[in-house]
Amino acid sequence: MVEPTGKRNRALYALVKTQIDYKMYRDAVSDSTIRIATDLYGRRYKGYHSAMAWYSLGCISAALGSDSTAADAYLTAIRLFPDTLVRYYALAEQNLSNIFLDHRMDAEAIPLIKSCRANAVRLEDSAAIAFCDYNIAKLLLYNNDYEASRKMFLELKDSKWLSPNTINNPLIHLAKIDFVNNNYTGAISYADSFLIKNQCTASNSTAYSIKADALYQLNFVDSAYHYYKLSLIDASEPYTICDSYRRLSEINSLKGNTDSASFFAKQASAWMDTITSSIGSDNILRALLSNSESLPRPINLYTLFLAIVSSLVLIAIIVKFSLQSKSNHVDLQAEQPMNIIPKAETIADFEKDLIAFKQSDLYNEMIININEHKELEYKQKYGISRKFQISPELKRIRNFIYASSNKLNGFELDFCIFLMIGFKQKDFHRIFNLSQSGSRNLKIRIKDKVPESIYRYIFVDQSV
Repeated sequence: MVEPTGKRNRALYALVKTQIDYKMYRDAVSDSTIRIATDLYGRRYKGYHSAMAWYSLGCISAALGSDSTAADAYLTAIRLFPDTLVRYYALAEQNLSNIFLDHRMDAEAIPLIKSCRANAVRLEDSAAIAFCDYNIAKLLLYNNDYEASRKMFLELKDSKWLSPNTINNPLIHLAKIDFVNNNYTGAISYADSFLIKNQCTASNSTAYSIKADALYQLNFVDSAYHYYKLSLIDASEPYTICDSYRRLSEINSLKGNTDSASFFAKQASAWMDTITSSIGSDNILRALLSNSESLPRPINLYTLFLAIVSSLVLIAIIVKFSLQSKSNHVDLQAEQPMNIIPKAETIADFEKDLIAFKQSDLYNEMIININEHKELEYKQKYGISRKFQISPELKRIRNFIYASSNKLNGFELDFCIFLMIGFKQKDFHRIFNLSQSGSRNLKIRIKDKVPESIYRYIFVDQSV
């Protein structure tokens, strides 16, 4: 093949080649090819080719696992498309909303999904409409509207318009919904359907993990152990990996395999560190900032002269004020309070999250079990503790305490939050799989791992 000559020809060749490889589902190795096009077209001027170059970079970056770069590229593409009634404009919105959903950025995702679906309807694009409906169903699931979400996923599981990468995913989400609703045989059935239909176009790890959870609830511990191990083979999602390691540690502990239990617990702790370092929307927000800051504006000599003069005047004013204030420094120090730095987020700032949790069904279930003063079976405790650990209302609190501590383990985190909610220390063993003596030892270990202010808030202030 003749090598294209000229910058524009090379850029167009890079764009077309990237799109062909992407549509043929060829694995992306790097973004170096499409960068030839984005470097030439830049971010400044609207145009179909420039918008498509950035859209293609978003696709490749998402495939390589770089969500922040992908979000930045999609935002740039959306701004550069000269016409909104273009299929790829709707796809850019669709893909960006999917990234926002994966990072639980619901507020940012909703307007994108609505806009994308409206464009897809105008374009009569059945595939884009189906994917928007898929994202709406995911949004409903993340917000615990299980009935509405289930209804949409039941319709989507038979859709022929979803892409090969997502066509079987409704089965996974239906399995999640059945598990939450304690329909464990239904969860296993949907997980098995996904495993049968999935032809290596997506990871099996989530299906294995859900099936393992359901089997464990049905007291098939050995089978659950097998599927937890399988879930780690091709897993890439940190929450799934961390949870599988924690469950493997618990099962080994039950069987008396202390060495294996310790090994898996350490793996879970390491993955918890990974989750904490990437929690929230920091990377996405950085992409948004870099997108807005990377738009150079034309500037002429007159504007530059005014900017320099203004800067010099401002510097002179600051120096003068500094010299005047220096002589009065001692008096000001005596009269003004020292804590003028804006207040940082503290553990006490999560009261609204705790109040929201107290409105949940899980809280009522915990209250009933504690008040009955009876010892629950192991699998009952497991079900409640798992729901407690993934509760969306407690996610921010859990992340804050872990990030502020010296690697608290799962039981220690649960214990802290359990007391913050208002439960008593002596009742912890009624909900979680830990002995009374083990619960007492948690307090000693936590004191060495968390700042004094957090320890006092949980164990001193809460007991007053």
